[in-house]
Amino acid sequence: MCGLYGESKHLRLATSIATLMVTLSWWISQPVAAGKIIHALTGIPLEVGIIASVIVVVIYTMNGGLLAVAYTDVLQLCLMILGIVVLLPITMMEAGGLSSILASVPPENVGFMAPGKTVIIGWLFAVTAGQMVYPFIINEY
Repeated sequence: MCGLYGESKHLRLATSIATLMVTLSWWISQPVAAGKIIHALTGIPLEVGIIASVIVVVIYTMNGGLLAVAYTDVLQLCLMILGIVVLLPITMMEAGGLSSILASVPPENVGFMAPGKTVIIGWLFAVTAGQMVYPFIINEY
């Protein structure tokens, strides 16, 4: 059996490196984001928040396995829906409505290209590389 990527050792190496880079970016960025949220909410130093989030994730994943991860994904989905349906309208009203929000934002920060070409191209490369090589989204016939 030659596998998903055929006989080519070079293709398998390239896809393995791309998969590793994408996976590492998730493993690094998610604890950093959690640490920043913990810092913003509690004032705990960023590094302590990052370490705490990693410890919590490792403990619940080791104890509950993939099922624990699935349950936290469902919880996160519920929180996102709550934020969109309930909190977004409340915060927009508190800020004076969409017109007030857009009036207070500099014009160069509104629009599709606001982050800048370099950032958008970086996002596209990051997402494309990950989506091209992940075996769970590729149908092998």
